[in-house]
Amino acid sequence: MIAEATELDVLAHELQVVKDREAACREARLAIEEKIVSMTEKKEEGTVSTKTEFYKVSVTFGIDRKVDAEIARSLADEMDAERYARIFRWKPEVSVSELKYLKDNNPEVFRQVSRALTAKPTKPSVKVEEIKR
Repeated sequence: MIAEATELDVLAHELQVVKDREAACREARLAIEEKIVSMTEKKEEGTVSTKTEFYKVSVTFGIDRKVDAEIARSLADEMDAERYARIFRWKPEVSVSELKYLKDNNPEVFRQVSRALTAKPTKPSVKVEEIKR
């Protein structure tokens, strides 16, 4: 006996179809971008713009820089403080697990810490996996 598809089954299938199309479009876009980049002047960093009869095409080149936090912290003792502060910025981040622990186990400290935080819901994530029979 074959089960009848529910509305959720239909929506899950439609989502898979659209995601497959989206992936194909992304692959096509990336291939076209690669061809455009191959046709323009190269730079280590910055933007190169080319005008055609119909379009202005801009290609932006960049370098992804990562900081080794431990080494950066050790440099604080070796460098002038003002220069160090101009080079390295420190971004405060919250430990969600510690925050949840405080909420459950130390509400007073949680309220104190919460003054420095804003929280808003994120977009729900949907995952669909086909069940193979």
